[in-house]
Amino acid sequence: MTAVPNDIAIPLVQAIAAFDAMAVLRQCEVPVLTISSAVPTNDAASLLAANPTMTLGQTVGAGHFLQLEVPEQLNPMIERFLAVIPGGSLAPQ
Repeated sequence: MTAVPNDIAIPLVQAIAAFDAMAVLRQCEVPVLTISSAVPTNDAASLLAANPTMTLGQTVGAGHFLQLEVPEQLNPMIERFLAVIPGGSLAPQ
């Protein structure tokens, strides 16, 4: 990340800061799964207020890189989500 030139990094950070994820979440009409680290960035109540149909998960003992730190927790959550949502790739057809 530190090797990215400023003319690329600065607009990227500005775009991230300007993005209104909660507005997008409110408009989302497809199933949503969010899996947080042991210390989540967004609280569950705010996420569910924006989209009450979303599915929340949280890992134990992991930081930012869930997929590397606790794949044994993360992967089953994703697989279960794909198995229970209508049209999910692991759902019975």
